[in-house]
Amino acid sequence: MATDLAAFFSTDDFAVSATFTHTGSAAVVISVIFNDAFESVNPFNGTVETSNPHVVCKYSDVSAAVKNDTMVIGGVTYYCIGKPQKVEDGLTAVIQLSKTQAR
Repeated sequence: MATDLAAFFSTDDFAVSATFTHTGSAAVVISVIFNDAFESVNPFNGTVETSNPHVVCKYSDVSAAVKNDTMVIGGVTYYCIGKPQKVEDGLTAVIQLSKTQAR
């Protein structure tokens, strides 16, 4: 399965590099699948503008992540909203991100 994950998180195909910094630790570069789903405002049907940046990554790379740890992707600093949420396989996780630091 590790080989499968390596292919999935290859920056030659699906993934991008992210610099992950866990509070009190040195920064490390990891591979993530980044998604910043966006919806615009449509006054005709009530759709509200929203953004939901998040990453899918190897759980082992981010298992210690907590609120306000940082991830720099494409020169933009994002803050982890909370702990990583394991995906069904237990090998990968989703981390919700924000451009603003949580209180």
